[in-house]
Amino acid sequence: MRTKDTIITYSIILLVMLLTSAVLSLIIVRPYVRRQEQLSNELEKKANENKHLSLQIVRSLADTIDAKGIYTKNHSNRVSQYAVRIAEALGWKEERINDLRYAALLHDIGKIGVPDSILTNPKKLTEVEYGIVKSHTDMGGDILKSKIILQIAEDVARSHHERYDGTGYPRGLKGTEIPEEARIVSIADAFDAMNSNRAYRKMYDPQYIHKELTEGKGTQFDPHFTDVFIDLWDQGRLDDIAGINSDEDFENTEASSALLQEVVGKFVAQGMAEEIDIITGLESRSAGELAIAEAMKVRSGCLVFLDVDNLKKINDNYGHEAGDRALRMMDDTLMDNSENSICCRLGGDEFLCFLEDVAQDEASERVQRIISDFDGKKNADAETAMATISAGLAMCTPADNYMKVYNRADQALYFVKQHGKNSYQFYSQDSESFRTETVDVNKIVSNIRTSGSYKGALDVEYRHFAMLYEFIENIKTRFSHPFRLIMVTLEAAEGESYHLEELEKSMYYMEQAIQQTIRNVDVITRYSRQQFLIILLGSSMEGVQIAVDRITRGYYRMNGSSSFSPVFAVAETDA
Repeated sequence: MRTKDTIITYSIILLVMLLTSAVLSLIIVRPYVRRQEQLSNELEKKANENKHLSLQIVRSLADTIDAKGIYTKNHSNRVSQYAVRIAEALGWKEERINDLRYAALLHDIGKIGVPDSILTNPKKLTEVEYGIVKSHTDMGGDILKSKIILQIAEDVARSHHERYDGTGYPRGLKGTEIPEEARIVSIADAFDAMNSNRAYRKMYDPQYIHKELTEGKGTQFDPHFTDVFIDLWDQGRLDDIAGINSDEDFENTEASSALLQEVVGKFVAQGMAEEIDIITGLESRSAGELAIAEAMKVRSGCLVFLDVDNLKKINDNYGHEAGDRALRMMDDTLMDNSENSICCRLGGDEFLCFLEDVAQDEASERVQRIISDFDGKKNADAETAMATISAGLAMCTPADNYMKVYNRADQALYFVKQHGKNSYQFYSQDSESFRTETVDVNKIVSNIRTSGSYKGALDVEYRHFAMLYEFIENIKTRFSHPFRLIMVTLEAAEGESYHLEELEKSMYYMEQAIQQTIRNVDVITRYSRQQFLIILLGSSMEGVQIAVDRITRGYYRMNGSSSFSPVFAVAETDA
């Protein structure tokens, strides 16, 4: 009986415990669970809001980039959507696709640091300008490095102009060395560029684009990703993207504004687009002179007018690329000695610096150091070794007028240039010897030979070429000194289409071949888009044939198997 009572008692206690547990669950646990579910939902909602906000921020950045050119509106958005379609067709997971979406929107962010005058230039870019455009890849990678939560954004910005065969830039990556996302964006970017109007050309027709994509497989583009893209295009699954001309308006949120300010401020707020000299990176004349004039209103110091001597000779002997290197060495020198100073490039071979709060002795030491540092830099480059620095200095106070001080420094520089260069001189208010001092005429002759001589053909505009032709023809008539006029035409194979960029590259190599072949008494000009004119002085037809052979070999040596073949025609100037 006791055993039965004990069992009943324990059963009642167990039942009470179960009931108690159920009640406690209703009173305490279930509300807690509901609260946890609520918190979870709130966190998920917040995450979605942050995700949407992040997309707004990235799109705002993309809109800012695209707004730098009237022909690139919504380019980044279209590239992003093309890239997403490719990734979806490849079966990528949603998270990776979203990362690609962000990265593709930011692929051109480095163009924030490229001057608008270059991005919107309808003409052929110079080598220096093209180099600046190419720098947008590294610039974009540097902007996004450690700034954006997804690492792939940096990789895409830096590598979307790499080529599958390893001939791209900036690092020459090849095949699978290039991140998959960058390989996809490369295809989307190239397609949208060809399928859109640009400042220098109209959009290409679909047949041409299809041909370019197909022939680019394995060289420019990843073959598999290209096939996927072409299939999507052929099926009409990209038509809705290609037709986008205006985006939805995105809110300019505080977070978006903050990030824009951080990135754009690094370049645009410094006047990169309009106020920076594109060759040297120093402030341009307009911005630099304004900054110097404002500083001179409140500070004493020394205005230094500097000139890179023999720049023309470097350009004539070794080409403008060597001359640009000399200018950049000047920039590096001024930056290395930039403490408490404002420097700018006035144009050509002239620079201006204001050394703040310096006495004359200190200004002298600073300029000596600049000259010495420049000598060290340029001597390491054989093609720039003849460059030197001349400088004119004028001390000033806030009471002095800017133009008056500028003219004083200019007079001092003039004195140095007339007395041998590669030195410096302070302007003296007590002396007008700059104008009245007797100059050794033999020294003038020596200076002219040093700074004005050149080697290689005289490269002139057509107007001057025509004047020289008439002058040379008169010499021939009077002194029986023969000359030959040669026209060089680059002709494409019959029926073949070509890019304007390919023609310009071939014309560049032809110009180099001509310059390296003919003499410093000969004359060259570019006559048309596909033609050069050459005057060979004192040459027989046999000499002409030798020159033509050398030019042809030099052209093919530099340009390889070009689509353009040179054709030479010689005028009968003896008639």
